[in-house]
Amino acid sequence: MPYEEKAPILTPKHDVSMESRKKLTVSGIVDVESFNEDEIVLRGADFVLCVRGSGFRMEKLNVDTGDAVIKGRVDLLEYEDGPIEKAGLFSRFFS
Repeated sequence: MPYEEKAPILTPKHDVSMESRKKLTVSGIVDVESFNEDEIVLRGADFVLCVRGSGFRMEKLNVDTGDAVIKGRVDLLEYEDGPIEKAGLFSRFFS
């Protein structure tokens, strides 16, 4: 039986850089789930990043490269790891 080598599954590179809690640069973003001036929820290939604070504004968002630059006061960065499944509208009502 011939040996088959499976190609590794590549996930986009993910980096987070913060300057003085006022400027946040994030790479590896696949989608912006929600955005307002107090909370931003960003989705990557294998994580969800929730950013909380105040006065947020999106300075740069490039969906092709997955890069975002956010300005405002950052108080909290929180990750949800593991396989992320996008929930449908009805599952949000009944969960």
